[in-house]
Amino acid sequence: MDVRPECSAWQQTALGGWQVSAINVVTSGLPINLTYAPTSQVVVSSTSAAYAVRPNLVSTAQAVYAPKSSWKKGSSTLTGTLLASQVTVPTRSQYFGNSGRNSLSGPAFAQLDLALHKSLPLWSDASKLEFRVEAFNVFNATNYEYPDSAVTDGGSFGAYSSTVVYPSRQLQLAVRLSF
Repeated sequence: MDVRPECSAWQQTALGGWQVSAINVVTSGLPINLTYAPTSQVVVSSTSAAYAVRPNLVSTAQAVYAPKSSWKKGSSTLTGTLLASQVTVPTRSQYFGNSGRNSLSGPAFAQLDLALHKSLPLWSDASKLEFRVEAFNVFNATNYEYPDSAVTDGGSFGAYSSTVVYPSRQLQLAVRLSF
């Protein structure tokens, strides 16, 4: 922003020449794989999570989502987002369920980052002093990654815990001297 020409030199130096930049990110949610923990007698492999087995869907993948009115938000959790009644563990003879890979999506992600920069010339053309103020997640939006998607986890199925939340608002200030 440039200050009007009739301003004094110190006002022009202090208030003029600021640059503002913004990054706005809005994406759909992360994919969710529904899984279950089989009993120890029917485990295919215990060496890799890549062999996670998927349960059966009672009807459609969309029916697994709980209505927002049933969500319960705690101080560090969000529960009740998925309906366990719409998912069943396959029988021992079947083992693999009909739920597809990445059949559900987590909540959308939205974040605005802003930065304010100013550069002041010093004693030579090559020297300058730069001020920076940067803010990440300016609106302090709560963005969840993915819920507990293991049907056999009981009451925590469909719960988002504080460990699966993207960082809250962060501010940083910087001064840089180049010569």
